[in-house]
Amino acid sequence: MIFIKAIRNSIYRNTFVIGLLFMYILLRIAVHINSIVDNRIGVQLHDPIIAILPPPANYSTPIFLLTYGIIMVMMYYGFFHKPIILIQYAYGLIIINIFRCIAIWNIPLEPPIGIILLHDIFIESTTPNGLPVAKDLFFSGHAASTLLAALLITRPNLRKGAIVAAFFMAFLMLNQRVHYSIDIFGGWLMAYLCQRLVQHFFPIWMPQIATL
Repeated sequence: MIFIKAIRNSIYRNTFVIGLLFMYILLRIAVHINSIVDNRIGVQLHDPIIAILPPPANYSTPIFLLTYGIIMVMMYYGFFHKPIILIQYAYGLIIINIFRCIAIWNIPLEPPIGIILLHDIFIESTTPNGLPVAKDLFFSGHAASTLLAALLITRPNLRKGAIVAAFFMAFLMLNQRVHYSIDIFGGWLMAYLCQRLVQHFFPIWMPQIATL
């Protein structure tokens, strides 16, 4: 496994471990912020895209499978072909979560009318009482994290398939009324910006691991 060779590199190993540590810290901060914003009153938006969609339905299971399926494909590709994308993904998620916490705190929104709460066992395992939250809206963490994972895959056909799957997953979230369309577009924009940033940052600042 190429990842085993990469992890023996002290620069790669230290960078990877620090990234995981920061991800954990941000997760705990996000849980605290979500518990606060879920109990405050926000603004209800009119979403013309949601207005033309079919009646809401519960797609929690396919959303869960698509979300973590895309991420697992990216991780598999990283472990066996290009370990640097694992670091790029970790630090991309750090940036995404920092800006998402700031946005959620400063943009109080009420969920779309007809929302069916999204059940994600991984996320619910970190929330108080294991209950899903509804007001962590702008921007969508699912949309951002899945598209970032897809964009980091360098094999063209695999990348295209992952991007299509990420777009389909976002459509299911819209149809479940979990997010507004602006939440999805904001997540996609953040994923694109983070992908561009991490893919340019590491070759410049850490050329020793950029080719891994």
